Amino acid sequence: MKKNIIFFILLVSFGQIVSGQKKDGYFSIQGDLSEIKTKFKKAVLLYPLPNEYITDTATIVDQKFSFSGKVPYPTMASIKYLKEEKGPSNVPFILPIFLESGSIKINAVDGQLNHIKVSGSSSHNEFETLKIKNDLFLKDVIEPLGKRIKEVSVLKDTAKLAELRKLLLEEINRSRESIYLGYVKENPTSVIIYYCLIEGGGIPFSPARIKPYFEGLAAKEKQSIQGKSIREIFESGVRVKPGNQAPDFTLNTPTGKDTTLSSLKGKYVFIDFWASWCAPCRKEVPNVLKAFSNYKQKGFEVLAVSLDEPGSRDKWIKAIHADQSSAFIHVINRKGSINDVAKKYGVSQIPASFLVNPEGKIIAVNLRDEELHKKLDDIFK
Repeated sequence: MKKNIIFFILLVSFGQIVSGQKKDGYFSIQGDLSEIKTKFKKAVLLYPLPNEYITDTATIVDQKFSFSGKVPYPTMASIKYLKEEKGPSNVPFILPIFLESGSIKINAVDGQLNHIKVSGSSSHNEFETLKIKNDLFLKDVIEPLGKRIKEVSVLKDTAKLAELRKLLLEEINRSRESIYLGYVKENPTSVIIYYCLIEGGGIPFSPARIKPYFEGLAAKEKQSIQGKSIREIFESGVRVKPGNQAPDFTLNTPTGKDTTLSSLKGKYVFIDFWASWCAPCRKEVPNVLKAFSNYKQKGFEVLAVSLDEPGSRDKWIKAIHADQSSAFIHVINRKGSINDVAKKYGVSQIPASFLVNPEGKIIAVNLRDEELHKKLDDIFK
């Protein structure tokens, strides 16, 4: 099995031994998918350490696989299962899992891919409890709303569509606060409270939404490295807001050339954090392309900051071409380096964006859809 450092992103950059974690930190995973008819070729485990992100790849033999490693604290991870066949239908199945010290077993139940059981991780059991609640919410509220939005989209009723999308966002944020932040309030010493705080931050992520729940924690939780990382989100929110200078940074273009934000002074720069695997990010690309086409001659530039890991360079390049966004300035972290730009900007969820004026000051945050065009109309009218 091969391990590679990928990238550091604030969402998963927490670390310290917390209650519930055995001292040695070593874990082992034994996976058995023999009851599932779908044949898999490889399993890829992805998990964060305090200053790096690890991938670990295992070959699946007779539908069985294994992993081992060490984590200093219970942490959110994922296992991606890759099928044997190739082609557009070969979409990997991804299983979220909480890693912790000890022996963890993964078994298929009833031959259903969506009925995989994880045992041996108490933190994963807590996560599953919340996942069940969230799945019910998706079925009862989000699916009907999504169906209604699709119907209205066909009718091209823009006013009603905007109303429904606003309602959808409100419902998502209401649910996240109830499920995840409610869990923090009721279980303030749980090992998954840091994960819950991030999830409870809503869309777009709001530090103000989670701050009261964080401040209600005991000093031990707030002073842990995980707690300090959460507090850093608040500090980033104060630094990176309209009226303040945008933090400078230097990243690589697809050709390997260094590009620095400050070199674009004199233009209005739309800093767009995205990744090739982020569907909402790529769905917004046509909207940003339209804005770029309308205002590029007037001094508008798009600086697209990818959070793809260095090992996914080909997927990054492929996404740029597929989205026809090569006219943007695309950058990514240097090969083998730790990407701290997301941390500088307090980005814990993507898509995320910042509009910077010619003097290098932030004038707007997270502009999407028509809001972006209205802001640019006001600037360039």
